[in-house]
Amino acid sequence: MIELAVASLIFMMGIAGLLAWLVQQAAMNESSRNLTWAMNDAGRVFEQLRQQNTSDTCLTPTVQPPGGASWNE
Repeated sequence: MIELAVASLIFMMGIAGLLAWLVQQAAMNESSRNLTWAMNDAGRVFEQLRQQNTSDTCLTPTVQPPGGASWNE
């Protein structure tokens, strides 16, 4: 009977560890998804700024990139 109680305790500890790991993975997946959305949004905004800076209405860029680089590189 004692062996059954010890085996049940070990089994429950293993299940608790797996559940904790699962919760942690879900939180990390959500964080990664949010970071991906933020990076996509930032890329879209930068692309819009680049297009505004190279359109016919703006022949000369109003803001120069640091170090004398070009926006088109």
